[in-house]
Amino acid sequence: SGHPVYMPLIGSGQSGYNLGKEASLRHLLQCVSLANHYVTTGGTTICIYKDDSKDISLNKIKYDFQNC
Repeated sequence: SGHPVYMPLIGSGQSGYNLGKEASLRHLLQCVSLANHYVTTGGTTICIYKDDSKDISLNKIKYDFQNC
């Protein structure tokens, strides 16, 4: 419908997986990249809270996804 999608990065503690923030972001990105039918004409933004950003290396994630 042309509307942007905003997804907050949330923890996985309640699910029992106990993934860290960076691992949760990696899994989310992998799911979106593997879903060939996932399309948003308005774009998708993953929101990372400022306090969580210290636990995530965006440069490392960018490098890993560009080299797969």
